[in-house]
Amino acid sequence: MNDRSALLERIPFLSALPRQALDSLGNAFLQREFAPNSVIMREGEEPLWLGVVYSGRVKVVKKSPNGSDTTVAVLAPGEIFGEVSLFSGHPYGATVMPMTHCSVLLIERANVLDLVRRHSELAIKIIGALAERLSNLQNTMQSIATDRVDRRLTQLLLRLQDQVGVRNNGHVLLNMPLTRRELAEMAGTTVETTIRVISQLTKDGYLDTVPGRDNPKGCRQCAVQLRCPRCRKIVLLRPEEMAEIN
Repeated sequence: MNDRSALLERIPFLSALPRQALDSLGNAFLQREFAPNSVIMREGEEPLWLGVVYSGRVKVVKKSPNGSDTTVAVLAPGEIFGEVSLFSGHPYGATVMPMTHCSVLLIERANVLDLVRRHSELAIKIIGALAERLSNLQNTMQSIATDRVDRRLTQLLLRLQDQVGVRNNGHVLLNMPLTRRELAEMAGTTVETTIRVISQLTKDGYLDTVPGRDNPKGCRQCAVQLRCPRCRKIVLLRPEEMAEIN
């Protein structure tokens, strides 16, 4: 099995495919490289592709009624994007952008639909994957409506731990640079409140931070700084205790 096939096998609804079909599907993907702040898929465009993060990290951004961008999710290697619009036929409902230099695999919509027609067992897997995404969205909306901000941010950090966490001596490094604005958007709160909560969690010994972007050409997000103080990686010092914060 090649590297692409091994990656695709980790995607829930594709894991139902026989090995030969998975290898064939891996060859059907186009591999593309993207730099931070570029666009992989744009909200409102015709759904022509299904994407898989091959390396790096990407974020899913939704345009609000006032024209501002809101980060609604971050995706790690092996996670897919564009699948809802691909199967519904509706335009992409959000924009997908790299957070780091990344490599993505793209496959044409027609190829995916043909695969579903030839492998009927995929339909159940697809329904399950979409149902799980809907359930996660409902849980997020309920949390925004009922939970205090500190709990929402804590739960967000714990979810990111499952996606991008690297464990070392009981600590967990969230191996992705995140600005306070990105955290605020994902938690449904303001930047000011996020700064206050993160500062308190740090003061209480739950968190620490380390420099997140060190680029010889400077931080793309902040334009000029080589090591941007805003773009830092978060370390969860006591993740088990954080889960008990109410």
